[in-house]
Amino acid sequence: MSRLQTFFKRGISTLILWVIVVAVIVSFNPVLYLCVMTVVTLLAVYEYGMLMKKAKVYCHTKFLWVLTGAYSIAISYFYLHHLRQSNAEGLYLPTYIEWGFWMLLMIGAPLFSLRYPVKGVKSLLAISTTILGFAYLPFLFHFLTRIIFVVPAQENMETPGIWYLVWLIVVTKFTDVGAYVVGSLCGKDKMIPHISPGKTWQGCVGGIIIAVMLGVGLKMTLGDKLGYLGEFPWVVGLSILLAILAIIGDLMESILKRSLEIKDSGKVIPGIGGVLDLIDSLCFTAPIMYAYLLWQMNL
Repeated sequence: MSRLQTFFKRGISTLILWVIVVAVIVSFNPVLYLCVMTVVTLLAVYEYGMLMKKAKVYCHTKFLWVLTGAYSIAISYFYLHHLRQSNAEGLYLPTYIEWGFWMLLMIGAPLFSLRYPVKGVKSLLAISTTILGFAYLPFLFHFLTRIIFVVPAQENMETPGIWYLVWLIVVTKFTDVGAYVVGSLCGKDKMIPHISPGKTWQGCVGGIIIAVMLGVGLKMTLGDKLGYLGEFPWVVGLSILLAILAIIGDLMESILKRSLEIKDSGKVIPGIGGVLDLIDSLCFTAPIMYAYLLWQMNL
């Protein structure tokens, strides 16, 4: 497939995905938000398990998938149960949910390895890849869910945090888009060819510049809806930080795929790959965005 064909397919897929994202956002339906987050998380974990299976790397994939589903449901139940009772205050996911599932993970992964005889490093691989799968996907990705509900409600809107999630997605994903477009057009100097041969320093800089432009532009457009982002110097600095993290997140998945000798995590999205290819950068930017909002709200 030529670069032009790939570019065209990726462009069409990106456009369709943004239409879906916008449709979900403007529904202003917290139940729909949580359903989407849960489905995306489960699909990403399923792809992760399939990657391990194809590469013949040991992983307790069924246990990981069930634990991810239970974790997502527990988070959804907490937010929906407390949303109407929050009295316009932001909702914080309680520590006992996090620690409870981490303990289930740390106990369950070794227990599942007891079913088989120890053969070299296979048991250790099964435990470590299971823990990595939970930390990398459901734990990090659900920081997007936290962002939606942590911002105190204003003007009778139940989930004003959705605008901060929109801003995060735009900055993160257009870093990827900008880096791809600029790198395709004028990329010369390879960034880390032994990890991701297609990435260039020119594309990296282009992605960061586009992220800053869109981050500032969206802040100017939405105004008070993004009040907790702070003044424009803070918006610029946060945009740069998130753009860098988006690139690192993409490289993290490149390390995973190159280690397993697999090109794409899936083929469900033409020109892009799988769900894991779609959310890899968001898993790295969402926790920092959440921490930044907490900091701004407590100033």
